[in-house]
Amino acid sequence: MIAQVERNIIVADPGVDDVFALLVAAGIDEKVSFVSTYGNAEESLTAKNLKGTTDFISTNLEYRGEFEIEVFRGADRAVGVEVPYEPEGGDLFWIHGPNACEGLFQDATPSDITSDELYDRLAKDGKEVGVISVAAVTEVAHLLSRQDAPNVTELTIMGGVIFSQGNVTPHVEANFSHDPQALATVFEEVKNRSIDMLLVPLDLTQHPGLELTPERLDEMMQQLKGHGGEQIATLLDALFGEKSTYRGFYNSKRSVRLPQTGEERIFQGPVLHDLTAVLARRHPEIFRVVPMKLLVRPDGAIDAPTSWMGEYESAYDIHVATDVLDPDQYWALTTHYLASYK
Repeated sequence: MIAQVERNIIVADPGVDDVFALLVAAGIDEKVSFVSTYGNAEESLTAKNLKGTTDFISTNLEYRGEFEIEVFRGADRAVGVEVPYEPEGGDLFWIHGPNACEGLFQDATPSDITSDELYDRLAKDGKEVGVISVAAVTEVAHLLSRQDAPNVTELTIMGGVIFSQGNVTPHVEANFSHDPQALATVFEEVKNRSIDMLLVPLDLTQHPGLELTPERLDEMMQQLKGHGGEQIATLLDALFGEKSTYRGFYNSKRSVRLPQTGEERIFQGPVLHDLTAVLARRHPEIFRVVPMKLLVRPDGAIDAPTSWMGEYESAYDIHVATDVLDPDQYWALTTHYLASYK
């Protein structure tokens, strides 16, 4: 669980849905180290968005105990690539809005401290570390493959697609497409170091019960305002409200093909991929988590060996969150943690 280790690290590439996840994560555990990396935008921009988000957290979160939020800068390109990552076509503002965060945080001053300084310290401390990655996995590969890597005992990754349609190609999800070489390194290090890894794939995050429909958003904002959370409600409205780019992206007849039937499912509201990863680690009781053997393909695809393959030596034993058992509890917990903001 996210609160059981001695230090939590969250690697993110904010991105609208990342901001939601970071707000909830800080509401769960007030001692978190955040690391920016690339994905929804180039790292130089996600670093700004991360710092703007953590500044909001520091200003508005009602502290219950010892409060410690740290911000670091991580990988800005895939392994073996000479130049920093830039989204194909220049930007993803048509999904996430201006500066990849609905125009917020443009004036934030990003951290100038590299993630290696964090990892050096944690390696010396010997503390048990939990990592949640909701972005390109390059930074996780860098962390785990260090000669003096910290004592990572828990790893949660939002990425990949197994049984449904990918969002980059029919079989590949965005976070894994950025750096397939790093992905292979992560799975190998998880195996070698016996790390408790939880995979939260696109199959789960796109569950209909986890869509932030207009009705769910309105109810959540009303409850938060009732607890004095005007600032957090205003932020959520900017990110996901009627005028937001992210909501418009999912409302523009965007659909996903269901492999079981071949039918198209139309989204009724934005998908919160990264929030689902945070809650799956913190509250596994509301999800179905199963052990699976997975193969990693050279293009970043992952899949399960079929029965005719027998014992496939290169398959990895991974716990995978495959379904949500209680969507109502998912939203109740989300609102509960956000109610910590006053």
